[in-house]
Amino acid sequence: KEKAEILRLRYDYEAAVAALREAVRLDPDDVWAHIAMGDIATILNDSTRALAAFRAAERAARLSGDERNVSVSLNRMGDVVAAQGDLAGALVHYEEGLAIARRLAGADPSHGERQRDVAISLTRTGDVLRAQGDLAGALARYEESLAITRRLAGADPSDAERQRDLSISLDRTADILLARGDLAGALARYEEGLAIGRRLAGADPSHAERQRDLSVSLDRTGDVLRAQGGLAAALARYEEGLA
Repeated sequence: KEKAEILRLRYDYEAAVAALREAVRLDPDDVWAHIAMGDIATILNDSTRALAAFRAAERAARLSGDERNVSVSLNRMGDVVAAQGDLAGALVHYEEGLAIARRLAGADPSHGERQRDVAISLTRTGDVLRAQGDLAGALARYEESLAITRRLAGADPSDAERQRDLSISLDRTADILLARGDLAGALARYEEGLAIGRRLAGADPSHAERQRDLSVSLDRTGDVLRAQGGLAAALARYEEGLA
């Protein structure tokens, strides 16, 4: 599996899949080998193989009794089905994965990763509800996810991943507020996310993803300022994002 991961990172997907198939041959119940094959198939836009791999991962996870891996597999299947345009089908997978994540988090409320799993699952279900036009339902999921990411980020302000999770949650809720016409509420959430983006980008100026996050946040705040009639302020944000 280590060899397969190295090959994947080098973008030699054919060789990576060959290595993973050998891993599965040696251990058909290797959940993460199946998931890795599904991830590669997803990258290559082969949804049929991706779903087959993720279903195999789910079966192996259920046989082993590893509920978290079942949830991960369900979320991966939901991602593929959503990309195919089957929102109802995706929601079924996401909701089942969310129910498992809730159970695991409830059994150990102090376990940060399990709480994060719930937040991620909530965001996924919120994304589908939003795509289906259910803004109220989406906002409820996003707000619950935001509450979790706030707690996790507050518990460890030095954890960049947790801070970025919080920024993403803020943006998701802001998107819905904006869609509902609450410009002031949306701007407040975007601004809070922007402040996080500035800190993360400033802490590591060479990190391209963090710089991109900052640019996106500047554009989002610029969009709201523009909608509010603040053209000069909007232009300042756009210019900064452009730079």
